[in-house]
Amino acid sequence: STNDYFWSDLFPKMFDISDKANFPAVFQSNHVGPSVHGPLKDDWTKACPLEWTFEERKEKCISAQEAIYGTELRCFAVSRQSR
Repeated sequence: STNDYFWSDLFPKMFDISDKANFPAVFQSNHVGPSVHGPLKDDWTKACPLEWTFEERKEKCISAQEAIYGTELRCFAVSRQSR
């Protein structure tokens, strides 16, 4: 599928994914729908399966927020909200 091709072939060429603790900002917020997630948390080159339940995707896939803002900016925003 197009989703599989993006994560397995294009994503590793377009973004530095060497730091596994820092997922890069990939999506633009105006292009994200309600069921969108990033790739699998344990393998960023594999798409989050669309047939998984919402709960499975929430547990095992990069969230839409993290895919939009990247790990560093998302963590900063979350820390600011909890003040």
